[in-house]
This record gives sequence, structure tokens and C-alpha cells, in this order.
Amino acid sequence: ERMGNAFLFQLDLLAEIPMYISPHRELRIRILPSSGSRSAEFQFPQWEYDLEPLSLYWYARSATGLPLLQFLAFYQAIEFYFPVYSVREAQRILQNTLKNPTFNVQRDSDVTRLLTALKSSSRSSGFGTEKEQLRDTIRYCIRSEEIIKFLIEDESRKQYFTDKKKFSVVSDVRIPIRGGGGDIIETVAERIYDIRCKIVHAKEGQSPEKAAILPFSKEAQNMSSDIELARFVAR
Repeated sequence: ERMGNAFLFQLDLLAEIPMYISPHRELRIRILPSSGSRSAEFQFPQWEYDLEPLSLYWYARSATGLPLLQFLAFYQAIEFYFPVYSVREAQRILQNTLKNPTFNVQRDSDVTRLLTALKSSSRSSGFGTEKEQLRDTIRYCIRSEEIIKFLIEDESRKQYFTDKKKFSVVSDVRIPIRGGGGDIIETVAERIYDIRCKIVHAKEGQSPEKAAILPFSKEAQNMSSDIELARFVAR
């Protein structure tokens, strides 16, 4: 199963074919149009992948025509790693603070400052808020240059994320592809989290910019590029 998952994940990356191992031992396949031609040079798998996020990834890939479900499944695949990378960020903060020659373990104000920096949210398995854990996970796994390349390599995707009339339908969070200030990883995390909250939290009386994204709505019909972004991050 581990070897099969590793090979089929490679198949998805290289050939855009979301094939996965069925629990009933039946292979299911749905071929989607590729975003561009690429040569598929397969190799014997060198790595294995965690089953839980890979299952969520396959679930998202098979949920075509269900944009909200698809986006949330990709988000959950990313979320699986929050505890890993939020702890690593906490370790970095701890090391940097303790290496500072001005830090004095006997000084209450210094200890309080360290505890404040490491203060975790109610999530016992990670440090920081959920949005901060998402940001830390993306920052650890992906370089800004990779994100920019992904956003501009497809013309329709590039137009979507640079046209306020298009990208603001789903979320007002702008990703600074063309510069203009802002941390691109921070804004990618903020946009993904904003959309996730709009899907999960449907409440009466919310402001227009925080209104829920509902099935069959205009927002849901315009999510394809944001789903591609969530898939890129999850992958």
C-alpha cells in the first residue's frame, strides 16, 4: 500500500491522473485536462507518504464538481502537518531567544517575553492560532519563488489573481504577484484560511466580506483558481 500510494502520487504529479487505491481493490480513474504538456519520466518510488493526508488529497482530487468539498479536503491535507511545522517554528523562536546574550533566565521580564512568544492557542497539538500554523507550514515547505512561478505560469490563473474584480468575488485577500509590498507566503496563508472560514462558518448577520461561501453560489463557481492554489500547497 505504501509503495502503491507513492507511485500513484507520482503519477498524479507527472501525468495529472488522479488514480488511487480503492478500498474495494478496484482502481478508479478520472482523467482531467492537463494545464500544460509535460514529459512524464517515472521512477521507482524513493519515498513513502503519510496515509492520512494522502487519503485527503485523493479525496479532493476525486471531488470534481464539488468545489467546497474539494477545497476543504486539500486544506485538511495541509492541516495534518500543522503540529509538525508550528513546533519547529516554536523551536526556532526558543533557540533565537536563548542565544541572545541579553537574555537572563533569572529576569522575570525575559522569561515572560519568552513564554509570550511561545504561547499556544487552545489547540494542544501545535503552537499559535490555526492561521499562524498554516503560515508556518507553508513557509517551511514552499519558497516564495515557487509560489510566484505557480501563480504566473498559467495565464488564466495569473489574470485571476491580478484582477480585483475576479479574485475579490471569493476573498478580498490579495496575493502580491506583481510586487507592491507584502509577504507572499503570509498572504497566501491568509487567503486560504479566509476561504476555509467562509466555507466552514455559515452564520447569519456576517459582514459582506466575511459572508459564507455556499454550494451553488457565485463564489463557489469562481473557486477553481483558489482550489488549484490549495492543491499546489497540499502537494
